[in-house]
Amino acid sequence: MIYTSRYANPELKTGNYTPVRISLGAPRWKIGYTIAGAIKELMPSGLRHIENLEEFCQSYYERLDSVGVNKIREQIQQYESFGKPVVLLCFEDIRKGGENWCHRTAFAKWWQARTGESIPELKDDSTVKIEGDIPKMPEVSSIDSLEEKSSDELTVLVVYSTWEDTGGDMYYIVDSVTGKCDRISDEKARELISSGKAKLKVDYDSVPKISFILAENSVKQVFRNRKGKESEITFELARKLLIDGKATIQDIELER
Repeated sequence: MIYTSRYANPELKTGNYTPVRISLGAPRWKIGYTIAGAIKELMPSGLRHIENLEEFCQSYYERLDSVGVNKIREQIQQYESFGKPVVLLCFEDIRKGGENWCHRTAFAKWWQARTGESIPELKDDSTVKIEGDIPKMPEVSSIDSLEEKSSDELTVLVVYSTWEDTGGDMYYIVDSVTGKCDRISDEKARELISSGKAKLKVDYDSVPKISFILAENSVKQVFRNRKGKESEITFELARKLLIDGKATIQDIELER
């Protein structure tokens, strides 16, 4: 069983759970129990500046999709092997509502949409002063079942991720008849393609581009994601992305 909760939940002191950190920071106070480890793939790295809930979830869901259900499940299963329910932890007391929404709740909603498995909030019997309405998490597109359609009507569209550290891709199922487009998991995409129920199409405009800039005594690799954002990466990462087909060479420039 998997739960989400806050570090200050007294229920965790019972020793009946395996606490796992998914926040960027760790508690600086005495919590009364031991944190078993951390899952960095679930941390909101680089997203803490986003105050709008819907905007945050859009970026966070995209990142989770680029990591994929399988990799996240493997991380969680490492802690499930300890024989106790796993609790994914961060700081906010979401019972207060208002500005106290938390990315752990967003992850739970994404997980249920991708896997059909619910991740409830761990019971918290401590008292709380309610400050406002609890924000409603934006819905995540999901497809639980597909009508009987031919491969001429369904297309799996591959759109490459914006995250240069993974070079991952995202899958959408497109119904050419209704025009409906929904995000699907990589497992579902492979299933549809291998069974011949859908055609495969790559959005080549979304493929990340890498430019090599030649200086007098060095080479700089610049990564450009599908949104045009640039970042400098190592030669090793650039080479890996190119070999894996996760990026293409845009150009080679001479720095003057």
